[in-house]
Amino acid sequence: KMTSKSSHSRAGAIAGYNLGTIQNCINYVDISRPENNGGTGGIVGDMNGTGAARVDGCVNYGSISSTYTANVAMGGIVGYFTNDKNPMSVTNCTNFGSLSSKGNYLGGIIGRTDYIKTNKITIDNCDNFSNLTLDTVKTSKMGGILPELGAHILKNSNNFGNVSLLNSPTDNVTFGGLTGYSGTTTVENCNNYGSVSKVEREESTSTQANVGGLIGVTYQTTIKNSNNYGSISYEGTANYIGGITGWFKDTGTRTVINCGNFGDISTTGD
Repeated sequence: KMTSKSSHSRAGAIAGYNLGTIQNCINYVDISRPENNGGTGGIVGDMNGTGAARVDGCVNYGSISSTYTANVAMGGIVGYFTNDKNPMSVTNCTNFGSLSSKGNYLGGIIGRTDYIKTNKITIDNCDNFSNLTLDTVKTSKMGGILPELGAHILKNSNNFGNVSLLNSPTDNVTFGGLTGYSGTTTVENCNNYGSVSKVEREESTSTQANVGGLIGVTYQTTIKNSNNYGSISYEGTANYIGGITGWFKDTGTRTVINCGNFGDISTTGD
């Protein structure tokens, strides 16, 4: 078991910080972060674009957990992406390790990408088989593959794990079977098979909750040849819930092509 108590460090079973290529590596060790204001991943803690970093053909079997309630970025393969001088990629990777956090960014493959604006990250042929549990009252994003896709590339990837929110955030929350939020990009040949749910443990004060079988909030995104097979349930007050996406946000090109929802949708509350 790997335990890190440093509040600002990056932690990964293979590498804490990666500028190069990590290929065909396997982690069996559980990772615990009682204090964590950085990235935590089953393979890599922090991927840095200074060196066009990539992870390929890696597998994580270790569970990853954090009880820290501040900014936490946690992913089954990679925790955090920083610095976008060069394109980066995560390809042909699989996560089997469960993930649980009290922070605000949680993904089955990747923990956080939102600082990367110039060069895109490619996520291709990656699968998550394990459950994600986020227990937080903070503004948060969560997805079976990654919490926030932004303008990055997601294709040929699947989530089989259940995605669960266990508390009532006091502000915005977005989560989905694949990702919580997508920007100007295309999601292609991706599926969700796990349930997507929020369990009401106390009266909700969330100002905005957006939940989708594939994507929580979609902004100028094209979704192609992708399906949701998992049930969607939300206890409490939600803003938008949908089998493919919870909310097609604002103006611009928003397209769904050859997609289907096969999962039941249920809500309780206002």
